[in-house]
Amino acid sequence: GETQFLSVSGMCKSVDSEATSLEFAAAVRSEQIKEVPIENPTDVAWTVRPVIENEAWKAVEEILAVPAKSKASFRISYHPLTMTTGGEKHNGTLFFPLPTGEGKVFNLIGTASDPQAEDSVTFEVQGKQQTVKTLKVHNWLNRAQRFKVDISRVHVDPATIVKGHEYIDVPAGKDIEYRLSIYAFKDGENKLKITFTNEKSGEYLFYNAAINVAAPGVLDTIGMVAVVRRLVTRSITLKNPLESSTTVSFSCDNVSVQVPHPVELGPLEVKEASVGFRPLLVGDSSAQLKGTSAELGNFLYDLKLRATAPGPEKSMTFSTALGSETSQTFRFVHFCTQKVDFDVAVSDEENFRVETARLAAQPCNPGDTQGQEMTVKVFFEPSSLGERHCQLTVSSPIGGDYTCPIIGHCEPPRAQGPVVIKSGGSTQITFKNVSNEQKTFSLAVDKTCFNLPKKSEVVPPKKSVTITVSYKDSPGVSAMGKLIISTDGLPPWIYYLKGSA
Repeated sequence: GETQFLSVSGMCKSVDSEATSLEFAAAVRSEQIKEVPIENPTDVAWTVRPVIENEAWKAVEEILAVPAKSKASFRISYHPLTMTTGGEKHNGTLFFPLPTGEGKVFNLIGTASDPQAEDSVTFEVQGKQQTVKTLKVHNWLNRAQRFKVDISRVHVDPATIVKGHEYIDVPAGKDIEYRLSIYAFKDGENKLKITFTNEKSGEYLFYNAAINVAAPGVLDTIGMVAVVRRLVTRSITLKNPLESSTTVSFSCDNVSVQVPHPVELGPLEVKEASVGFRPLLVGDSSAQLKGTSAELGNFLYDLKLRATAPGPEKSMTFSTALGSETSQTFRFVHFCTQKVDFDVAVSDEENFRVETARLAAQPCNPGDTQGQEMTVKVFFEPSSLGERHCQLTVSSPIGGDYTCPIIGHCEPPRAQGPVVIKSGGSTQITFKNVSNEQKTFSLAVDKTCFNLPKKSEVVPPKKSVTITVSYKDSPGVSAMGKLIISTDGLPPWIYYLKGSA
């Protein structure tokens, strides 16, 4: 093809001798936009491409169109990436090469102040529960930056612990999540300022953060199983994160739970507290243990409680002869913290009885580990020979039940006497029908010097009668004799008799 040539000529024409200054002020990494008016006095429309020196400024639109015989505004943005300190300024120029061959120059002067907060965030957390929250850290440069992290406690309860890594590395132009670990002992509101600083350049970014702590929930569920009236214990761990001492006091809504004594925690101290469970009644129940500290708030624990039936108390063994009565004392310990009445009963009322059918007990002091001893007197009066088994029961709907196995051994009646009777006189002997049935007892003496007005006696069950025996001295007859009382099904009772002058 044919070669074409283009002739280009140019001339240098001076610009305005006094350039106009444009001053900008913005927080670092934020933006301020200003408008620069350009007038076109010609009859031809202009298309102008301004030239900006200094990366702190940028054109909002690259090309400015100015109609003929009119004006147009050029928008320029000041977006500094570094702060100006010590009276220094950012300086640059804005040059408009006009189609007329003239040029228009503006001096750009920028002041970049400290950055504004990236954001004001609010974290909602639960008391006494570990929580992790994140903050976005942006690297505005085209090279990697390392930031040192400062967590400033603007208004933070001493019992609120906020931790994070001391440094964070962010690649060029990227965002990285910074993790904050929060553990607050008490409910309330806290305020923080988290600052990320490039130690080499001094540039930084920061967040304002509010931490709203809700009242702590249940820290743990503790299961406790105990035999009625037996004490079991569990330990809970208490930590004091403070540089000062504090006291934790405890309460519980179940009287069977023995709360720990107030726990004194020194600075940064960890202690174990013991909670006890001594049930009085069989069954499952629940309770809530609450620890309270002015400095550390509430410590809540759910208790799942199970009480199993106790075994019997130590057995009692009786031994006596038919027609006699013996007694022993049953001892038991109660732990009820209120006044309580115990009903007392035996399963075999024909051979055993108790001194009282109801016992009134005074309350024990809360937390008393010794309890209060009570006594019941038990009597054994057998109605027949052999071995008898019985159960003693002491019971209360609030104080619980106690059972004691009883064994009674009955031997044949023991001979009694001698009963001394003066000659010509008489005496009375008390005899009881120990049977549960009315019986006819035969009465007999083995010597003629002793005399009975009756040969038999009908005696109601468990009742006593008096038997009269008289004596008259008879020559040649021994003054020693026996009264024999007998009935069907039972061995005889023998009373030795002795006559005297």
